[in-house]
Amino acid sequence: MMPVGLLAAFCVAMSLLAVAKLALTERRRPVDVGATLLVVAITAFVLLWRELEGGVRLSPRVAFWFLAGSSCAAVGAGLLLRE
Repeated sequence: MMPVGLLAAFCVAMSLLAVAKLALTERRRPVDVGATLLVVAITAFVLLWRELEGGVRLSPRVAFWFLAGSSCAAVGAGLLLRE
């Protein structure tokens, strides 16, 4: 597996843990939701990087990872800055 693939696997695992922790928490604060969204955004950008390293320049998957990462990062940063 390439180094980007290892990083992607690690990020996916961390995203799953963050989302599971958030789902199991009874009291969700906006800071917790924002931090989880930033972890998911980083994962989306790493998966985008993995797609681009494979030689794909523009495809629906590349657009999806870009939009998912950008929107999660914007909402997550907004929630963190609001606190």
